[in-house]
Amino acid sequence: ETESISDLRSFYTAVYRTMISPNLISDVTGEYIVEGKKYHSDFEPYSNFSTWDTYRAQNPLMALVEQEKVVDFVNSLTSRYTDAKVGLPVWECIGFDNVCMIGHNTVSVMADAIVKDLPGIDVESAYIAMRDAAFELDKHSGPYGENGMEYYIEMDFVPASIGMSVSKTTEYNYFDWCIAEVAKKLHKQEKLLPHMLY
Repeated sequence: ETESISDLRSFYTAVYRTMISPNLISDVTGEYIVEGKKYHSDFEPYSNFSTWDTYRAQNPLMALVEQEKVVDFVNSLTSRYTDAKVGLPVWECIGFDNVCMIGHNTVSVMADAIVKDLPGIDVESAYIAMRDAAFELDKHSGPYGENGMEYYIEMDFVPASIGMSVSKTTEYNYFDWCIAEVAKKLHKQEKLLPHMLY
């Protein structure tokens, strides 16, 4: 609460901007397109997940104020693994993963919703998709080069010979922690690699 019109304008402008995306991508029939192929969904499928930019602030806010939509967001992300078989997107726009950023940041969004017990999430499938994302060797960023995941899996860090090695290592560490938190919740810690157990 404030009497400052300027502060109120800034606050509500920011709140408005949190509601711009993700966006519903299905027709009224439930049909939608991912990576050029048509699918059908019984829930509302979303796209335009710029999660590298939003997982720290916008997505946790959505998990508090738009819980039903967040369930659809998480189930939409999971469906990229279960239905489209393309794995979790890095930075998805209109059903296409342009892999322009680093990390597998959708894991954070999914873990936050699962740990908060939002009802309606396919938790088992989401967990498998999240865990497999942590071993994805092929999603390399155009602007930021190879992901270095094979080194990270073997040595617990991305070496300096790989571009943005410190950033990639830091991101992978955090996302591993997110996966470990979900694994603890589901009593699946035994399926994690040692570097995922914090």
